[in-house]
Amino acid sequence: MAASLTRWSALVAWAGCAAAVVAAIGVALADGNAVGWIVVWAVPALGCASVGVVLGLKVPGNPIGWLFLVVGVVLAVGLACDAYASGSPHGGAEPAAVVVGYLGESFPVVVLPTVLLLFPAGRLPSPRWRPVGVLWAVVSAVLLLNVLFAPGLLALDSNLSVQNPAGLSGTAGTIATHGDDVVPAFAIVMVAAVVSLIRRYRRATGELRQQVKWFGAGGVLIAVAALLIPVLGSTGPPWSTDVLDSFWALAITSLVVTTGVAILRYRLYEIDVIIRRTLVYTSLVGLLALVYLGGIYLIDTALQAVTGQSSALAVTVSTLAVAAGFQPLRARIQRGVDHRFYRGKYDAGETLERFANRLRNQIELDALATDVVELVTLTVQPTHATLWLRPTDKRGLPD
Repeated sequence: MAASLTRWSALVAWAGCAAAVVAAIGVALADGNAVGWIVVWAVPALGCASVGVVLGLKVPGNPIGWLFLVVGVVLAVGLACDAYASGSPHGGAEPAAVVVGYLGESFPVVVLPTVLLLFPAGRLPSPRWRPVGVLWAVVSAVLLLNVLFAPGLLALDSNLSVQNPAGLSGTAGTIATHGDDVVPAFAIVMVAAVVSLIRRYRRATGELRQQVKWFGAGGVLIAVAALLIPVLGSTGPPWSTDVLDSFWALAITSLVVTTGVAILRYRLYEIDVIIRRTLVYTSLVGLLALVYLGGIYLIDTALQAVTGQSSALAVTVSTLAVAAGFQPLRARIQRGVDHRFYRGKYDAGETLERFANRLRNQIELDALATDVVELVTLTVQPTHATLWLRPTDKRGLPD
C-alpha cells in the first residue's frame, strides 16, 4: 500500500508540473505575450520532475529524487504565476503570483548545495560533514524566508515588480530583510560541497568514480553559467536575458539528467567517451572559429589595403580553409587529448600501430606468436595470456 501511495503521489506531482507548464503557455498565448521564455524554462521544470519521478520510484530511499520532483513542480508553478502576473489587467500587479514566481526562480539555486552534499547515496559523505549540513539547513531556511517575507519590492524583471504582500513588519521584517546577508555563508557551503565531491572522486574506485564523473560533467555547465553572469549581464538584451536564461535552463537540465544517470548507474562507463568527445570537439570548434574569423579579418584587411574596398573573397577563403582543416585538426586534437588525458588508450593505439608495421614484415610463426602475446599483454593487460595455434596436416590445412 505504501509503495502504491508513493507511486501515485509521484505521478500526481508530475502531472501537476505538466499542467502548470501547459497553463503557463496557455495564459501567455491568451494575453498575447511571448511564450519563448516559458518554453525555455519548461525544459528544466519537466526534466527535474521526470528525473525526480524515476529516481523516486527506482531508488525510493534516496531523497535526491524527491528533491528534484519538488524543484520541477515549484519551477512549473512559478512559470504559470509569472505568465499570469505578466498578463495581469492591473499591469502585472498581482502580488501573490509575483511572490510564487520569484520563489520559483530562486528555489533551484537554493537546492543545488543540497544535491552536492547528498550525491550519490542521498546522505552526507561522513559524520564529519554534519556541521556543514546543519549550516546549510540554516542558510537555506534564511534565504527562503528572505524571498517570501522580506518587505519591499519583489521584481521578476525590469517591467514587473510589486510590494511583497507577505512582507513582515517590525523586528521580524528587519530580520527577513537582512536574510540576504547570509550569502557569504552560502558561498562557503557551496565551496565545502564542491570540496566534498572532489574528495569523494579522489578516493573512489569503480562505479562510484564513474558516478562522480557523470555528476561533474553536468556540473561543468552550471559553473560556466555562473561565470557568464557578470560577462553577459553587462552586455544588455538579448545576451543578458534570453541567451543567459537559455544557458541556465540548459545547465540545470544537464545536471539533473547526468545526476539521474549516475544514481541509476545506467551506462556509467560511457561517460569517458562523452568527456573525450566533448574535449575534442570543443577544442576543434574553438580553433576552427579562430581560423575562420581570423582569416576573414586578415584577408579583408589586406584587400582593403590593396584595393580600398571589401570583398566576399575573405569569407570564401576562410570557409575553404575551415573545410580543408577540419579532418587534420580533428585527428591532431584527438591524439593530443588521448596523450594528455587517456594515456592508456594512447599507448594501446601506439602499440597496435607498431605491431601492424611489424606484421607486414614478419613471416616466422613462432616470432609472430610471441609478438601477439606481448601485444595482448600490453594493451588489454590480462592476468594471463596464452596463444593456441590450431594444428595442421602435412598439406598445411587445419585438422
